[in-house]
Amino acid sequence: LKLADGLQKQAERFGAEIRLGEVLKIEDEGEYKKLETTDGDIYAQAVLIATGSDYKKLGIPGEAEYYARGVHYCATCDGAFYRDKHLVVVGGGNSAAQEALFLTRYATKIDLLVRSKLKASDVLIKELEKNEKITIHLGTTTDEIVGKDGMVVRVVGTKDGVKTDFPTDGVFVFVGLLPNTQFLESSKIKLDDIGLIKTDQHLQTNLPGVF
Repeated sequence: LKLADGLQKQAERFGAEIRLGEVLKIEDEGEYKKLETTDGDIYAQAVLIATGSDYKKLGIPGEAEYYARGVHYCATCDGAFYRDKHLVVVGGGNSAAQEALFLTRYATKIDLLVRSKLKASDVLIKELEKNEKITIHLGTTTDEIVGKDGMVVRVVGTKDGVKTDFPTDGVFVFVGLLPNTQFLESSKIKLDDIGLIKTDQHLQTNLPGVF
């Protein structure tokens, strides 16, 4: 909070005006771009979009209920809370592999649940396979996160049609990122199949003045 407050004050010293609101749409009106927001319309000659991405969710029972109380999306942020604990990591890509390996600094045992097969790099797969703290469960879906007394106690998964319980103290989910560009879907700004904004070599979108 102190860092964010300092960044805001520095921006304001350079003349920036901070306004709170959600941008709903960007329209091209020639020299000016019109931003429809929950705080009214704003007109600008240039617009910089920096909305970042959010973590993809599994969308299963218990995930939202136990968010930050056993369900996490950042190993470097929350891994230290699980020293000498048992964890479940969900995902099979590079991020899941890297974060699982990082979590071995703290956890004593990690069950890695991979929906189909590992898609991480060969180097990371070898690191996973030789790490005695990590057990890889291929072809295993993650169906439910179960808690007791307000804390996560197990994950229910399915492998080969058989339900399996994975006792755990916490769950770390790494199944990809989702660009925060949904508000542009009704605009003329071009997105790719994933939802990332298409730009040229100068990071300008197909709308001149929008970067």
